[in-house]
Amino acid sequence: MTNRFLTLLLLPCLFLFGKAESAPNPLPDVIRCQGRLTNANGVLQGVVDLRLQVFDAAEGGALLYEDRADVQTYDGIYSTYLGDNSVLGSLSDALETGTVFLGVMANDDVVGQRQQLLMEMNPRAEKQVDQSGAGRCNSVPEDASSVAGGVNNVAEGSGATVAGGWNNQALDLGATVGGGQDNIAGGFASTISGGFNNRTPGNQSTIAGGMDNVAKGDLSFVTGRRGNALHDGVVMLTDGQDQDLVSTADDQLLIRAGGGVHVFGTDPSRASVQLAPDSGSWSMLASPDSREAHRGVNGKAVLQRMSTLPVTTWRYDGENPVVRHIGPDAADFQKAFGMGNSETHISAVDADGISFAAIQALIQELNALKAENQRIHKRLNALEAR
Repeated sequence: MTNRFLTLLLLPCLFLFGKAESAPNPLPDVIRCQGRLTNANGVLQGVVDLRLQVFDAAEGGALLYEDRADVQTYDGIYSTYLGDNSVLGSLSDALETGTVFLGVMANDDVVGQRQQLLMEMNPRAEKQVDQSGAGRCNSVPEDASSVAGGVNNVAEGSGATVAGGWNNQALDLGATVGGGQDNIAGGFASTISGGFNNRTPGNQSTIAGGMDNVAKGDLSFVTGRRGNALHDGVVMLTDGQDQDLVSTADDQLLIRAGGGVHVFGTDPSRASVQLAPDSGSWSMLASPDSREAHRGVNGKAVLQRMSTLPVTTWRYDGENPVVRHIGPDAADFQKAFGMGNSETHISAVDADGISFAAIQALIQELNALKAENQRIHKRLNALEAR
């Protein structure tokens, strides 16, 4: 196959030993391989058909072993195992032949140059054991990094931490994974609290938990399932639905809640608002049990005050100049009707209530005019009949 300028930045392969501890120089049954796949158009995203091949020469030579699997990439970063998905030969037999080289293919294209597999590839093995806590097959190849426990966890970046779980990786300076499985904290000072298959390639990004989330934007935050914060400063709250939620701009707040959104203060049975499932508008609490101190409304007085209420068109400070809104100022609304508790905000429930009262008053006036009109018509008809 021709090389389509695909390149691989292969991180040090981490040997996970499966031989007996008594063996003086055990060969690995499984080798963890991590890297980043890019091409001329940028990084490779999504699922990649990845083939890891072991040869007896840097060029040409015989193919001794091949491993093939569909591997998920996030921002081009992947993590897989050489030895788990064999399609040709035995990995241990291939390594026993002596000097061997690792070749990589992605989607049937050759990736970079073959790299020699050396047992000395991880010179800090003794330090790794000292800095790893409980658990097994954990690796700490950087100074000031730590793995507290779990299985097959890697703290690759300086000052990185993996507290536990299985197959988690903290790959950059100060990156942290609290636990869970198959999580990769790849950005500077990024954090994954736990969950499954989460990625934080963004610097100082955070995933609070859940599964299949990506926090690619710097300072982005995601929790739930299949949230994709691709832009900087995004805050994304997703539910458990098995579908992607993708950001479209910087500094967005995105919420997906298939069961609706309910916002309240200290007591959900008191004043609150909600967004019903699949609804496009907010609903305000309006049940009789939630209200007290009812008083009648003088519709004529409301209508009279409405007629003198200043109503203008305007836009908010800093808003796009082409945007216009219409309505009264909060101070004028408060002065006219005395409703609500603010001179800087107008409550939607009060604005709606004033409108209802004014409409009712107009209907009453209209009915009175209709009745008067009928009386006038009757008198005219009587006069014409003489």
